[in-house]
Amino acid sequence: MDAFHFASDLTHLFFVLDLLLFLTLAVFLALNLWKGKDGQDKSANLALALVASCFMLIVTVAEPDLRVKLLVGQVPAILVLYQAFFLWLSQPKEFKKTQYSKETWETSLLADSRQRAVSTVNSNFGVRTLFIRYAVPAFLLGITGFVVLSVAIDPSTFTNLIRNPAAALLPKIVLGIKMGAVGAYTYVLLELGRRTFRHDITGASALWCVVTLVLGPVLSASVALLWHIEAPQNGDWWAGGVVLFFTGFAPRRVMAAIEQAAIQLLKIGGTGGVVENRLIALNRIRGISPQIEERLSEEGIIDVNSLAQAEPIRLVRNTSFDMRQILAWIDEAILIETLPRSWEVLEDEGITGAIDLAWYSQQHVVSSTGTIDPVSISGAVTDLAQKANLEPISLASVIQRLSEDSQVKYIWALYNSFTEFGGGSESATEPTAFELAGKTEP
Repeated sequence: MDAFHFASDLTHLFFVLDLLLFLTLAVFLALNLWKGKDGQDKSANLALALVASCFMLIVTVAEPDLRVKLLVGQVPAILVLYQAFFLWLSQPKEFKKTQYSKETWETSLLADSRQRAVSTVNSNFGVRTLFIRYAVPAFLLGITGFVVLSVAIDPSTFTNLIRNPAAALLPKIVLGIKMGAVGAYTYVLLELGRRTFRHDITGASALWCVVTLVLGPVLSASVALLWHIEAPQNGDWWAGGVVLFFTGFAPRRVMAAIEQAAIQLLKIGGTGGVVENRLIALNRIRGISPQIEERLSEEGIIDVNSLAQAEPIRLVRNTSFDMRQILAWIDEAILIETLPRSWEVLEDEGITGAIDLAWYSQQHVVSSTGTIDPVSISGAVTDLAQKANLEPISLASVIQRLSEDSQVKYIWALYNSFTEFGGGSESATEPTAFELAGKTEP
């Protein structure tokens, strides 16, 4: 009894402290009283702390059995919210100009693209965008996780919703729902846990976890009815239990098997004609392995052409790949797309992407009519053209076109002027020549 009273008093104390914290945060957020050291608004931090405090209040006042369901059922939602907070902290930052920064032809060429990059980063990593893409799925995932965990523990509350079920069918339905719920929740924890380790949770993957939590028990109950799976006898779960668990764990695979069986049974479909395609595989680009190729396909990038036109900031937000690695892939993809028969020769000469080739735009003269003077083409460009089996004027035209291409200038500006993991909403400081040389500024 003493231990019980001690636990009860401790719970009450925690409730009072959490309530005070909640009220304090609410007042600060309502009156906008909390400012950072740099004077920037920290309302997003306050809102996050307020939500966490509110959740702890609910857990504290809940009954012990309900408290366990709340804590365990909200684990997937917490993982999704953690990803949103991580993205807000690690958004790409623009370098601040210092007194040692120099204006070059690159600076003027990329001025508009740099502004576009700033706008795109703010749009993709803003609080509103992250809230819509992560907080809403996390809310749905939290509710669904709690319901599914309740189903796995006691499905009787939900089977009572079935009107006049046959006595012989009800045990199969209950067994299917329980095993499917356990399988679905296990899949969600493994999937989100794996993606959290790589900081690779997306809004789409979170929504798919919500669908899995709903579809798993429903499909598992359907399989139990269709296959007449009974409750295991003498503790033997291997036959029926594993099938139902796997149905909840991997509903897409089970549906694919059911679809294939139905097609064979109904004799649906036929052989279609072979259509020739002009796709260039992603594995032609350095550093893209089959695993990376599969991950990029989740973002709708299936070949070199789609990668060349991709939005790099969206890939930085949705994947765990480094920003400079993404920019290098897009850079090389543009080069392959532009010169599909000559890019390998250029890479042997150190031209690893479209940016490298566009840099040669200063080595020829463009007339007022927009044409290139053949006489002004430098010897370096002429030498590259000969090795690539191109006419010098043709290569110079490609170089000029790439230097004016909006996608090339965009990734060029990102590569020169932005960095990752700046922290919060502050801008990174551009390294000076003294810092690069390891010296102290005078």
